[in-house]
Amino acid sequence: DRERFTKLAEKDSIPRRLRDQAVTAEQVAAAQVKAAEKRLAAARAALGVTRKRIETAKVQLAQARLDRSYCTIVAPATGRVSRKTAQVGQVVAAGQPLFAVVPLEPDRVWVRANFKETQLARIRPGQPVKLHTDVDPDRIYHGVVESLSAGTGAAFSLLPPENATGNWVKVVQRLPVKIAVDPHDNADHSLRLGLSVHVTVDTTAQAKTDDRQSRSGEAS
Repeated sequence: DRERFTKLAEKDSIPRRLRDQAVTAEQVAAAQVKAAEKRLAAARAALGVTRKRIETAKVQLAQARLDRSYCTIVAPATGRVSRKTAQVGQVVAAGQPLFAVVPLEPDRVWVRANFKETQLARIRPGQPVKLHTDVDPDRIYHGVVESLSAGTGAAFSLLPPENATGNWVKVVQRLPVKIAVDPHDNADHSLRLGLSVHVTVDTTAQAKTDDRQSRSGEAS
């Protein structure tokens, strides 16, 4: 508009006042554009600062949550607190035992039966087991042989026996056998840690299988 009004004003086709108004309007518009560009640059700078503040706040929030998590001691398993050695208000150190947790998950209860080595000939993993305790002798628990230890109890004891005197009297060794208890039989958590348990392993099916394998081997 300014150029058009300028040409018309030079030809005296329009008053110079209109040309001056067009020039003024152009200058005002240019000034407004520059002001808007400055405001845009300032807004972008403020946005960058705000984003940095948000990132800093996120880091601080994560650190606060981590610090708060240190205030809660999470047990490795669902269970019951036993042998508590700490008291409320007591100052404790890192690594200091506070209490013992006895697991209560039914699928994590097992019995360690120390069988004599002379009783292990027909015991195999997977065989059914019946158990009862001295606490309630009439109650029968069921389980299954899970594994046989790789060594006897004496071999893994704190002070293994040594025969330094040359006394070669044979001592019957005992081998730990791990028995998994049926979770349904112990749903009420009646089996407690350290109870004496009487174990009966059903080796009949395994014995019959061994006999069939032995006979087939001889026949072939």
